[in-house]
Parts: sequence; C-alpha cells; structure tokens
Amino acid sequence: MSSRHRLDLDGSGRGDRRRSPNRRRSRSRSPTRRTSPDSAKQTAAIGNMKVQINPYNNMPYSNRYWAIWEKRSQLPVWEYKEKFMELLRNNQCITLVGETGSGKTTQIPQWAVEWVKMQGHGAGPGRLVACTQPRRVAAMSVATRVAEEMDVVLGQEVGYSIRFEDCVSERTILKYCTDGMLLREAMNSPLLDKYKVLILDEAHERTLATDILMGLIKEIVRNRADIKVVIMSATLDAGKFQKYFEDCPLLSVPGRTFPVEIFFTPEAEKDYLEAAIRTVIQIHVCEETEGDILLFLTGQEEIEEACKRIDREIQNLGNDVGILNCIPLYSTLPPNAQQRIFEAPPPNRPNGAISRKCVVSTNIAETSLTIDGVVFVIDPGFSKQKVYNPRIRVESLLVCPISKASAMQRAGRAGRTKPGKCFRLYTEAAYKSEMQDQTYPEILRSNLGSVVLQLKKLGTEDLVHFDFMDPPAPETLMRALELLNYLQAINDDGELTELGSLMAEFPLDPQLAKMLITSTELNCSNEILSITAMLSVPQCFVRPNEMKKEADESKARFAHIDGDHLTLLNVYHAFKQNQEDPQWCYQNFINYRTMKTADTVRVQLARVMDKYNLRRVSTDFKSRDYYLNIRKALVAGFFMQVAHLERSGHYVTVKDNQLVNLHPSTVLDHKPEWALYNEFVLTTKNFIRTVTDVRPEWLLTIAPQYYDLANFPDGDTKRKLAMVYNTLQKTSSIGVCFYIIRVKNELSIGLQISDEKCNALLKSIETSYNEKLAFTQAKSIQYRSADAWKPIATNKSVETNLHAVKSGGGLGNILFELTSLIGISSQLKRKPVINALEFNTIERISTKVLPVFPALVSQLRIELLQKHAIKSIELNYKCCVYHNITQYLNESANHIKLLGNYFQSYKYFHHLRNEIRQWLTPDSSAFLRAEMMIPIDHRGHFIVCTHVRRGDFAEEGHTTHTPSDPKFTREATEFLVRKFGVHQTVVTVIVLGNDPVWAHSVFHDKAWPSSVLQTPKYSFDHSINTLSYGVIITPSTAPEIDLAFSKTFCSAVLITAPSSTFGWWLGYMSQRQTNVFYRDIYESRDQVIQELSPSDFYPPEWNMLRTMPNGKIEIAKNV
Repeated sequence: MSSRHRLDLDGSGRGDRRRSPNRRRSRSRSPTRRTSPDSAKQTAAIGNMKVQINPYNNMPYSNRYWAIWEKRSQLPVWEYKEKFMELLRNNQCITLVGETGSGKTTQIPQWAVEWVKMQGHGAGPGRLVACTQPRRVAAMSVATRVAEEMDVVLGQEVGYSIRFEDCVSERTILKYCTDGMLLREAMNSPLLDKYKVLILDEAHERTLATDILMGLIKEIVRNRADIKVVIMSATLDAGKFQKYFEDCPLLSVPGRTFPVEIFFTPEAEKDYLEAAIRTVIQIHVCEETEGDILLFLTGQEEIEEACKRIDREIQNLGNDVGILNCIPLYSTLPPNAQQRIFEAPPPNRPNGAISRKCVVSTNIAETSLTIDGVVFVIDPGFSKQKVYNPRIRVESLLVCPISKASAMQRAGRAGRTKPGKCFRLYTEAAYKSEMQDQTYPEILRSNLGSVVLQLKKLGTEDLVHFDFMDPPAPETLMRALELLNYLQAINDDGELTELGSLMAEFPLDPQLAKMLITSTELNCSNEILSITAMLSVPQCFVRPNEMKKEADESKARFAHIDGDHLTLLNVYHAFKQNQEDPQWCYQNFINYRTMKTADTVRVQLARVMDKYNLRRVSTDFKSRDYYLNIRKALVAGFFMQVAHLERSGHYVTVKDNQLVNLHPSTVLDHKPEWALYNEFVLTTKNFIRTVTDVRPEWLLTIAPQYYDLANFPDGDTKRKLAMVYNTLQKTSSIGVCFYIIRVKNELSIGLQISDEKCNALLKSIETSYNEKLAFTQAKSIQYRSADAWKPIATNKSVETNLHAVKSGGGLGNILFELTSLIGISSQLKRKPVINALEFNTIERISTKVLPVFPALVSQLRIELLQKHAIKSIELNYKCCVYHNITQYLNESANHIKLLGNYFQSYKYFHHLRNEIRQWLTPDSSAFLRAEMMIPIDHRGHFIVCTHVRRGDFAEEGHTTHTPSDPKFTREATEFLVRKFGVHQTVVTVIVLGNDPVWAHSVFHDKAWPSSVLQTPKYSFDHSINTLSYGVIITPSTAPEIDLAFSKTFCSAVLITAPSSTFGWWLGYMSQRQTNVFYRDIYESRDQVIQELSPSDFYPPEWNMLRTMPNGKIEIAKNV
C-alpha cells in the first residue's frame, strides 16, 4: 500500500499527520461522564418515588441495567438530552444530525418515550413512539439493545416490526420498524393516529419508503397538531431536510471519533474481492495494533465466499498467528447470527500473537449498526444498488461505485474507540474525480410500480404534484402507471381498481401480488404461495467452489423440465417433506436459513390471503393441469417479462427488443421458444434469471391488453404471435358462448362483477369478435367456482353434458334448465309451426332461467313466438324502433365517460323495459306486446322489437287501419314515442314491416306530424338517404325487393329471416357487394356455420357477413 494520508473525519486537513484536538473528545468535558455509579442511580430515580422500580413494567431494575446505564451516560448524545427535550416540547418537527456512533438511534427514541410519559400518557393507542430504520437487521438489533437498556422484555414494552415478522404487544410503547412497515400501516390509518412521536432514522439513506413517508408525514403534520416528528441523519446534508420541513430547528450532535489514516492503492485493483481478502490477511499478520477488522463487500455470495477463503488462509498459517473469527453480516441472516458481530474478539495466543474478529458486511455497517472495537476498515469502493432503466423497463441490482459520502462513513467506522486505519482499494484520483458527492436517492433509480400502488392505496390522486423531496423522472412515473394499468391494478383513468386495492395489501411487488391473487382462480394458490415465498428470499442453492460438481448434481435432482420456478417449488416441497431438517439441507446443498425464511414468508402471506378470503387450493397432482395452471398463474403476473427465441438463436425481450441470454444457473436443458423470467441481470452480458417455459397462446389470452398486436413492434416476435392469434380464432368452443352470455346478462341483475372488469370484457368483444379471448376474460372475472362451467366448455354437444351440469348444484341447476331450454327450442325450431302446449312448455322453463339469462331467454321466446303466431295468424305485422340513446345517457348519467358504454346502455335498457311493463298491464289491450331482443349493437345502441296486432288502436282512441295504411304507421310510431318516454330528438329511424311497397310509401309520406321528429337532422325527408344503419324485419318471400329497398336508404342491413328464406339470402348476398348484418337464430344456423368455418361456433351476437371478391362469405373482425 502507498499514498498514505492521515485524514480527519470531517474531510479537512488531509495529509496532516497531526491528530485534530477537535476530534479527540475528552471524557472530562461532560459533567454527566464524571457521575459516579451511586449518583447515576440517583439521577435515574428522580421523579420516581420507588428508586429501584422500573416505571415501564413496575419491576425492580436489574444489575445489568445499571451497568448499561453507565455506558449510556458516556455516549456523545447524552449531554444533549435537555436540549432535545426542549426542542421536542416547543416544536412539531425537529431535524437531528448525529454522526454514526453518537448514540442517537438508541437514546433519542427512549427520550421521546419519557416525553410522552411526562405528558401523562401511558401505553395504548395514540401513545406510541415509532422509530423507522431502512433495514430489517437494524430494526431488530436496535430494538434488542434498547429493550436491554430499558430493562424490559423484547416484544412487550419495546418491540419491532419488519416484513413478515411482528414482535409487538398491547404493552408496547416504543416500536422500531422498517420504513416500509410504517408506510404499510399508513394505508389503513392515513393519519397514523396511534403514534405520538414519529422518528425517521437514517433519513440520509433516502430509501423509497423513507421518501414517501416524509411526504406523507408532512401532510400528517398539517392535520395533527399533537404529533411530533424527528428526522435523524448521519450526514451533514441536513439542510435539505430542514428546508423540506419548513425550516424546522436543527440539533447537531458530534460523534466520539478519533483520527483515521487513509490508504489508497497506487493503481486500480483488477479483482477487488481478491485484493480485499489479501488485505485482511496482511492486516491480521502484520499490524501490531490490537483491534478488529471491518470489510465491506456487496452481497451475500461475496461475503460467504470471502469468509470461507479467509478462514482457510488463516488455518494454513498455523498457530504462529492469532485467531481470526470471520463473521458475516447481511440482511437475511437470522437474528442470533447477526448478534455475533457484537461478541468480543477471541483471546490472544500465548505467544503474544494478536487475535481479532473480522466482520464482513454489506453497507449495513456504514451507518445502521455500530460495531465497537473496529480499528481497521477495508473499503473496496463498491456496493449493490438498484438501477432502473425506464426505456427498456429493466431493474437490476448492479455493483456500483459508492459515493464520497459513503466512503467517509466507512472510514469513520475505524475511529470509534481509538485511532484507526482505512484501506481504500481504489486510487485517490478515482476518489476525487470519479465518485459522486452523494448517493443518488433510491426514488431516482428504481422502478416505482410498488410506490405508485401504495400511493394510490393511500388516496393520492395527483402523483405529479405529490410532495417528493426529489421528484422522480416523468418517464419512470409513467412506466409505473403503465405497469399497474396492464396488471389491471388501475384503470385507464388512473383510478385504483378493486384488484389493485387487494394487491396493495400484500407486502410484495405488484407482479407477485397479481400472480398470487390470480392463482386462486386457476386452483393453484398453494403452489404459487410457495413459489412467491421462494422468490422473496435470496437464492436457496449453495455452490461451494471446491464442490461445484456435487452441488450441480444435487440441484439437478430437484430440476423440473419446465424451468426454475417449478424447481423452486420442488425444493420447498422436499424441504417440508423432510421435516425442515438442517442436515438434509446440508447434504443437498440447500441454504437452510433461506428455506426457513421462505417458510416464514409463506406463513405471513397465507395469513393475508385468509384475511381477504382468498382460497388456498390446489389442482389434483395427478391432473395434467397441475403444472399447466401454475405456469399460467406465473404468466398472469409476469407477462411483461417474457423473451422470445429468435431464428438467430438469441433471445429477445418482448416489446423492448433487448438481446439476452439464459442465466447459467437455470435448470432448463433446452431453449424454450418463449421464456418467462423473474429477473434481468446486467453483468458482462444481459442475462435473464429464474426462467420458465410458457406458451404463446397464454400470453394472448391472459394478457390481451398487453399483447395487442396492433401496437406491437414489427419483428419475428410479432409474426409468431400473429400466427398464434389466427389459430386461436379457429379454436373457439361452445363454452365461449355460455361465458359471454352469462357475463353479459349478469350485468342486468347486479351480480358480483365490477364495472371495470365488465367494460374490459365487453370492449374485447366489441373490438375483435375473438371469442377465445372473450372466453378467457369472462372466465377470469367470474367470482363463482368455474367447476360448474367445465362440462359445457367443450366442443361436445350440449345434450351430452346435461347430467354433469345438473349435478353441479346451484348454478349448475340453472344451467341445466338453460340447456334444456336450448335443446327443446332447437327441436321446435325445426318445425314450421308450434302449438300452444309446446309454447307453454317453453314459457315454464323460461320463467326459471330468465332472471339469470334475460337476453338469451327473451331471444328464444321471440323466435318461438313467431312460429306460434304464424300458426294462429296472430302476428300480422311487425315493426322495430331503433333508438340512439347516447344523448340520453349523456344527460342522465354523470358518471358515463364514453359514449356507447356497454354496461350503462345495458342498465338503461332494463330500466326502460321495466317502465314499459308498468303501463302494459294485463287489463289493457294496448296495441303493443313488447318482448326484448338482445339490445346491444357495436355502438352502444339498442333495439326494441314489438309485435303489433290489428285493432289495438281502437281501444286507445284511434281509428282502426289496415297495415298498408301509412296513417296507421304514423299514429303507431307517435304512440311508441310517447309511451316509451324517450326524447323525440333521439329517435333516429323507424324501421318498417314486411311490405317494401308499403314501407316506401310510408317513408315518403308528407303527412308525418312534427311532434314525432322535431330535429331536421332526423327528418325522413332530408336524412333517409344518409342513414348509416338500418334494420329490416323481413319474413317476406320477396327478399330481393326488401334488399333493394334497404340498399336505397341504408349502408348496412339487419336481417332476421325464417328458414325458408335464410339460405336464399346467403345465396343472394354472395352475388352482391353489400354489408349485411344477420341474426343466426334459425334452423339453418348449423349449416351456415359449417360453411363459414367447420370448427367455429359463434355466440348469439350480431355478426357481419362480408362478401369477398372470390365469392366466399367471411365474418368481419371489426364492425
């Protein structure tokens, strides 16, 4: 090592070998530090009548309490207690800067508890003191230490709360928690009512949760005058916090540190890990000063590897050198292993060789934890940081250079108890010119999906103007909104959906939460629960350098052919089947601590699921769907993280077109064409890690909003997906019909389907007519068990499934009645006429099914009524009134944002039908006998079909006319307008009956009263030639005349024709270039469908036939 410098901690006087007198704090300065143990006891007992009684638990103080009290009184922060209490009493917000080791983390919260108690408040709601920590390790270890200092039981008066672990009780008065846990509490209690004092420790680390908490607390302070807030930082950059909290007072507490010598390397190290291990050995062997070593590394793998190699090197040196205990420290270590860092070093050798402990830590030890006895610090100059690129939507943990502020913090760990040394494994030039002054806040370099979801759950509507200390880039914020929208956590207006609200309840990333919730519908929530827990902890596989081959062979025994996610599931199942045996883990190269943590995480997530009544179920293991359902659930959460194998042999991420490779750790022994990944790793190459083989049809059906090929970038991926999409269009089944009908009709009776989900489904039906996609979406939004629907979701005929459906109970019984109705109807429709008995049978069954399937049943009744009426000659005449209701909806429903909204149109239709039935009493013989057809067309309009009989006007004060009299039609139309109660200006066109000559005369009759249609835009004289849509009800035997008439006035025609003319219509249309809407409800439907596509079965919706130049009739995709 060269380039030696001696540096004061404040950065001044580099190169000066003299010790700064300002930095060597004399122990005689503080009056408190001269206090004897007897006087210390007296001081602690002031205000307490019972000198030896602990006021927090009413138990006698232990001897250990007084020993710890003596050490507390020597902390640098101790002499500032009165000053702090005065500031807390007179101000709502305080900023406190205390160097690491000053005692602020342990003492300030205790003083806050004393202040609360002085106000006359004890334990209970509204009396708590919370102190946040950015790391779980710090929250647990500090809570343990403070419980000892207060001489109380951890988990009682003093507790901690971290993700997946809550160690508090009703007696708790001081709680240490991670900033994320306090933020989660704010979701259920926006004003954090149960807290009297909030302390944000280590605020300088600027984690995501801390930044959001500061914005929320700033708002809480405006609404709660009784709350106190303390912001604590270990760096001198406190002015920013002061300014953010409206120039609150600042209390600066110096640390008790000594000068530290700084050593830089003359040249940059090629391998910082190798250099760090070599430096540890040199210090232990060569340094004559007693003192422990602190080595900073970037992560668990590096730390474990370094500890093993250091132990091996020291053992090879023999007994001539002192003992060196190498202790790892990282966030996922269990609490008992973390406490080892506070153990005393081993005794020196009899030959005088110095023994030490060497703590190998992540940047946790920079500020969060203080380790006494450290004299030597080794700083390679790197740490792992989250880095997010919003343009390619990739977030990775990268090994990055630290900032100058972090380097200063690391060096300061060496001067806690005596002068120390810091060995920086980088050049001085790199420190001066390449390192940033401060570490970038996490909010500026992270994916904000979780943050935005939490803010939405907290009720924050305006994200752009949320009071961030450092506002994130707009592109990052938009990417977060885009992610949540694709996950259906927020709607197109940025509002939190019911699903999003539920996702926010899970302490998981949004993708994992969506995957877990969706798994309940796929009957695999138990398995996804285990996979989610395994993905929430570090890698479980251990791969020692000296036993790589054995470790790989062991891992292969757990491998699943479909990928890494199912391999993790196999590991978890094997761990539980072997009774969580540590020896089994050791023999199979499995990290026991990781598995225990995963098990704990799983228990906590299961509690959340139970709390919100999410079923924990599994598919039968023997079923072929067992693994398929699990993989589909993975797609439901991670459909945006998929890579496609190109013809070149390389993987390319979908949409973002990033060239990637499968990570070497994958268990896949083949290259799947479509690979879903959990993590994007940026090293020397771009890798995707934790990979599973998925099918492209799942992507299209589970996430059609993301895999919208119209907005897809051109390339091999789009071409392959388009091929799959076209295949899907030819693989619909009768189950599609039932799901679409069911969901669409349930809108009218208010079943448990949210508006957002209904609109998403209906929009997909509207825009694509792709029944397979509609089927999947309909299936995904149902809240009942899908079991009752499985028997009919096949290509088999309905009749063969009647018994299976009937046995389903509940909904199954309804389906049985429905299928019976369809079966009987299909038989009756083959007959030219039906008698009254047959029609009454239909009516009886319809009564049972109508509440669930009103539109479908009404359709069947109309068809059969027509045949019945033909026999009895009761149906002489038909007319249809076509209403444009978008204007009415705009005026009467403030919450409608899009014209032609399906859901609102449907509700209005049923409301209108109820009004009609109120005045159509059984006693009246009104001319109108109304039955409703399926009312929705592709533009949100609806159609009312009426049956008019001769003579009905007589009882209404009208003169009886023959059907061919235009005056009769005028009066009938005016009567319809009046009775419907619809604004006259929204009646667009009246579509007429079966005599085109008569219809033509009606249209051109100049005697139409102005009361029918007042708006010139809709007058028949002026607009009949510009109508964009027309309807003709034609049981006539002269279709060529009807079609000629309709083509004169309409660009599109709706036709319902009996079996006697339906085939003729198809033949006639094949010779004409025209757009014709048809209603496939007659007996020739099967024949027609076979002609269109033998494998398709289309639902009873309005479809569009288009005649192609080759004479073939096709179904149009977009209407």
